[in-house]
Amino acid sequence: MPVHRLPFSLFLLRLSIFVVMFISVVNKFINPGDTAAVWARYYMVNNLNELMVYVIGLVQGFFVLAFLLGVKKGVSYFVVLFMQVAFVAATYTQYLHPWSVNGRWFDAWVVLMACLALYILRDSDTFASTNIR
Repeated sequence: MPVHRLPFSLFLLRLSIFVVMFISVVNKFINPGDTAAVWARYYMVNNLNELMVYVIGLVQGFFVLAFLLGVKKGVSYFVVLFMQVAFVAATYTQYLHPWSVNGRWFDAWVVLMACLALYILRDSDTFASTNIR
């Protein structure tokens, strides 16, 4: 692949990760009870009220938007990567029985590897990206 195609390819990767993460952000505002249940089951954080879920959604949304815009790549890309690592780690039991209905959980690994690739190549990810460091 010619070098000039790399930034656009990385942008497409960044855009697709944004879509996945943005759905998670929106879900926190549309269905905060679902988020509270997920956090209780997988992160062992019980008793999240709606306000706490909204705050989590705002913080997550801030970093996901910064990620999309390529703002502070070292920080925003790392936070998005960390969020995905936390999700995969917290749901590890879903991977212990891959031939059950849990097989769809492996999609999270694809997103994780895409986040890692973008973090590693963040300096080459210049298409539709800000220069704010």
